[in-house]
Amino acid sequence: MAQGANPPTPPTPQAGPTPPSGATAPTSGVLFSPTTPTLGNKVRTSSSTETAWTGGKPNPTRTGLDPSASTTMEHPGQLRPTGYEAMKSATYRRTSDLVSITKKTKMTRFKKELWQTAVSRGLDSVMYLPRSGDQISVVTSSDMFTKEEAELEYTKILPTYDSYCRSNDRDAAHLLMNAIDPDLRKEVELFHNTTDGLLLYGTFSVVSSMTTTSTANATLSWSFGRLPSQATHNRMSTPSLPPSSTWQKNLTIWMTTITTTPSRCLTLFPMPVVEPIQAIPTPSTSTAKL
Repeated sequence: MAQGANPPTPPTPQAGPTPPSGATAPTSGVLFSPTTPTLGNKVRTSSSTETAWTGGKPNPTRTGLDPSASTTMEHPGQLRPTGYEAMKSATYRRTSDLVSITKKTKMTRFKKELWQTAVSRGLDSVMYLPRSGDQISVVTSSDMFTKEEAELEYTKILPTYDSYCRSNDRDAAHLLMNAIDPDLRKEVELFHNTTDGLLLYGTFSVVSSMTTTSTANATLSWSFGRLPSQATHNRMSTPSLPPSSTWQKNLTIWMTTITTTPSRCLTLFPMPVVEPIQAIPTPSTSTAKL
């Protein structure tokens, strides 16, 4: 360099790659850090890796967890690993060790066990719906929603779902499907494809000694799959019941094969009683608990 010449200007530092939308910069020393879930967070699982976890009550705008929710992971099942571990994790979340849903299931007990399982697997965040300015569990507080209200609120919150919520929604649907008793599931699967959801209702067909058959909805129904904006209703054939002097009840399945909405949901809510429509007076139908 000639004497008196100015030294060369050092190169301008270049900015590093911009993290993907929703992601946060990894902690110092971490080589891999996934996108942060909207309803969850990340935890360091090795010296060089962070793993996402999900679960907890959403805030009113569903832009994050409610202040009352835990800010740390409490159950290993909340983790959402990547790669090969992701497949094993999804299989675990969908596997049911719940009391099987049968024609005699005590739904109060089932709902309690379903909720505990969902919390331990980080699936509970997608089981909340807005109600009176709060987020309410459709499992533990199913009596606060009608079918129509649940459908409406669900369609409103769908745009807030990130990829973790959508995955949890599908896994929750599979968890409930796998909780159905094998004998009853054979009937359900007539209308169910792995790519299609369904709404499942428990109903009772009632036969009078005089003439017609009518249907009254049970006090509580369970539902999983895609919520419809348009749907094709399929009712399984009601077995022929001989007339008698007493009312006979036979559990039948109502299924709605969904044709449109691409997201899935899991809800449990009470159904209104449908009174029999007959030309002659009949005994009143009482709702039966599943």
